[in-house]
Amino acid sequence: MVLTANAIKYLRPRVGADNGLHLYDWQQATHRTFMALATPGAQVVEIRDNPNATFDIPTCLARSVRHTWYPRNACEVVRSEALDPAIFEAEKAAGNGIPTIHFIDLTDRFCGAEKCPVVEQGEVLYRDSDHLTSRFASRLAPQLRAQLLPLLHGPK
Repeated sequence: MVLTANAIKYLRPRVGADNGLHLYDWQQATHRTFMALATPGAQVVEIRDNPNATFDIPTCLARSVRHTWYPRNACEVVRSEALDPAIFEAEKAAGNGIPTIHFIDLTDRFCGAEKCPVVEQGEVLYRDSDHLTSRFASRLAPQLRAQLLPLLHGPK
């Protein structure tokens, strides 16, 4: 099994920009990567990037504790700003027709319909703008395991 992922924070500012990087280019490059990895017997799994904030989350949380004037919900991440669905759709399109390519999307574990909380059960989920704390990442293991094991063991 080959696990792949990307960091959309490096791609998103460039999508559609004058520098020539467009979703079509991303899709084509991803397709070439998938084709290179999709050797007989190998399952390739693309894991969608987690939501990314445009600010350092722990710093924002500390500021909200220190300053009573700071809005309490200022550190929440707006789902539509934290994830670019067009990028993931381009990646899925890149895998069309390749039967050993699979996708895992844990977005609903991170976000509600409109917001992505940065604290859960009193615990900070991010260690900066986009990296998860190890404690929160380990809590995602059951969801990942449930989706990976069937691919690893194949149909019964």
